[in-house]
This record gives sequence, C-alpha cells and structure tokens, in this order.
Amino acid sequence: MRKKRNLYLFLFIFSLLLLVQQTESKAEDKIIIKDDEIAKGKVSILYNKDSDKKIKFSIQKGKARQTFNLSKSANYVNFPLSMGNGEYKLTIYENTEGNKYRPLMSKSVQVEIEKEDEIFLHSIQEIDWKDKKVIGFLKDRLDQEEKRVGRKLEQHEIVGFVYQHILDTLAYDYDKINRLAYNYLPDVDEVYKEKQGICYDYSSLFAAVLRSQNIPTKLVKGYADGVKDYHAWNEVLINHHWTIVDTTSDSVYYKAGAPFEFEKSSEHYKKTSEL
Repeated sequence: MRKKRNLYLFLFIFSLLLLVQQTESKAEDKIIIKDDEIAKGKVSILYNKDSDKKIKFSIQKGKARQTFNLSKSANYVNFPLSMGNGEYKLTIYENTEGNKYRPLMSKSVQVEIEKEDEIFLHSIQEIDWKDKKVIGFLKDRLDQEEKRVGRKLEQHEIVGFVYQHILDTLAYDYDKINRLAYNYLPDVDEVYKEKQGICYDYSSLFAAVLRSQNIPTKLVKGYADGVKDYHAWNEVLINHHWTIVDTTSDSVYYKAGAPFEFEKSSEHYKKTSEL
C-alpha cells in the first residue's frame, strides 16, 4: 500500500514538473505585435518561436503592401510605417507549402505620424544601427574631423564625410549575390569588417551611420538606369530636400576613375519601396 502511495506521489510530482516545464516553454514561445510607438512611425515585432517554416511580416495600407522576412529573436525588431497616415493592417504569416501562407496574428491600427521625417531615423531590421561597433568608430572619426576644422560640422558636411569614407573603404562584391539566403539582412559591422558588399549592404551602412547622426535617411529599392538587376540606394534629407545618393554605383565609378555626380536625378531611378 505504501509502495502504491509512493508511486502515485511520484507520478503526481512528475506530472506537475512536466506541466511547469511546458508552461515555461509556452511563456518563452511568444509572438507579439507592439504598436505603442506608431505615432513615431514604427511598429515592433517579437517573434520568439522555434519554427522550420518561413515566417513573414506584412504591413498593408490600402492596396500598398510591404513584406519582410522574420527570424526567431528574443528581442523586439522595429519596422517602419512609411506609407503615410491612415489605417494599417499588420499581419504575421507562416508558410504552409509552396507560396501559400496562413496568418498567425493580425492587427489593424490607425496611424497619425507626429513627425514624418522621424520615421527615417529609427533603427529597423534592414538598417540596424543600435549598439554597432562601426557606428562608434565613425562617430570618433567625425569627432576628429570637427577637431581638425575647429567647429561643429554642418549636416551636409557630415553626409559628405560619411559618403567619401564609404567610397574609400568599400568595394563591390560581385559574387555575394549568388551566395545569399532568401532572408539575408545586412549586418553593418560585418559589412564594414569585410570592406565589401552589394548594394543592399552599401545603402544599409550609409543609412545606419547617417541615422545615428540624426540625419533622416531612406533605404530605397527599385530599378536604376545602367544597373541590370534590382537595386538599392538612399535618399538623404539635406537642407529640407530629399537627395538621391547611390554609394554603390559611385564606389564602382570612383575606383575606376570614371566621372560621376553625388546627387542623382530621379529620372534615372524608379523606386518600388522605401524604408
């Protein structure tokens, strides 16, 4: 009888421990859409779930839609609400088969942006500049330049300094595009360490450094004259004017000794999205 009671007690304790373990596992297994900063033009996603399936995050406003790949992370990841004021639908999808997806979570929010330019200062998934070594390194270089000239640099001078530094430092990697995973994201520290990259890397690094200096900068994707494939470049707010800057193309021209101009004409660039 005593043995039977001990067995029941053991099974009860074992079941209780198993339940606690499952509860803790579910507590860590989180998917959250955080919308408390939508007035600043950003939404934050926590996707902390083990999955071998492709996960996507969709931001939709009317017929316009931006879609991003998601990977498991214990930290919130920021995404821009850059399609103007109005109602947005935010949805996290999980791949079921082929090109088919099912929604895991969805939320509609009404967005009224307080300061439109502030959208393009945030550290986001494609332009992650928080706690990056290269940001601190280039800040030191800018501080040294200010000491050299004996004054604070103007906004356009900061842009020019960072632009020239990227042209001097980075080289285009013609083979990288063939090695990329479907969910590739630029890591600005890795790009700067390797001293080479593709247009996605150039534009992410340029935007990251300028945003860290409080200069609104967009990462733009689309098509450009003279560029065969899908392309990425930047638009920088200089003296209240959005200026098209293509550090990738200019880096190639610069190293080849070919002529080029800093500001590009919108006639030669067709954007499909901006972040």
